[in-house]
Amino acid sequence: MMRQWLTELLALQEIDLRIRETRKKLEVIPSEKERLDSELAEEGRKRDKVLAEARNDEQKLKTIAAQEEGVREEIQKLLIQSTQVKKAVEYDTMLKQIEEKKTAVSDLETAEILLMDKIDADKKAAAEAEKLFAMNTRDLRREQKELDELAAMLQEKCSADLQLSKLHGSRMDPSMFAAYSRLLAGKKGPPAAPVVNGSVCGWCSLKLTPQTLNEAKKGTLTFCDNCSHIIYLPENPV
Repeated sequence: MMRQWLTELLALQEIDLRIRETRKKLEVIPSEKERLDSELAEEGRKRDKVLAEARNDEQKLKTIAAQEEGVREEIQKLLIQSTQVKKAVEYDTMLKQIEEKKTAVSDLETAEILLMDKIDADKKAAAEAEKLFAMNTRDLRREQKELDELAAMLQEKCSADLQLSKLHGSRMDPSMFAAYSRLLAGKKGPPAAPVVNGSVCGWCSLKLTPQTLNEAKKGTLTFCDNCSHIIYLPENPV
């Protein structure tokens, strides 16, 4: 039959290892929240890039339209001036300038048509980007909420287990509790490990000396010769 001190120690260890595992989960949550914040920011940047391109193309269209209007005005001025020119050479020069400007107008009109087609595509892309942004943002914010809820639940669980650990620890022999606490603080596995295969430490997997095994069999507080963890003989040996 397992001795009372060992029963209490293993009960305490179960609680403390649970606390350790809970704290590990809590430690991961801040980095997960940072990841979600980063993804949210990236979703915003992708949406803004599409919207910025749409605004840029609209501004380009206004600029081309203004250029076209300016060239048309220049053509009108040249046409008026051409009626006042008397020399054939000057007249021909003006006609050539007018034709060049008409070609420029045609090129600008072509650029406008192409840009208007692109603006139509921009509008569709912007609508899709807004839709995707809203959907992804909703999903990411839901994940953030779930993380907050998980953190709150883990904190509550940890607090309850800490109270329980304190209660169990207060019932233990002070010297035994000090040795256990030192091993627990080392965070290298469980402070207490069972003897396995009849003579092997369940933590470091190294063979125990006959003297150490005899001490463990007596039911006294015994430490592994190699890793210094508390060892004990389980009720159901492996």
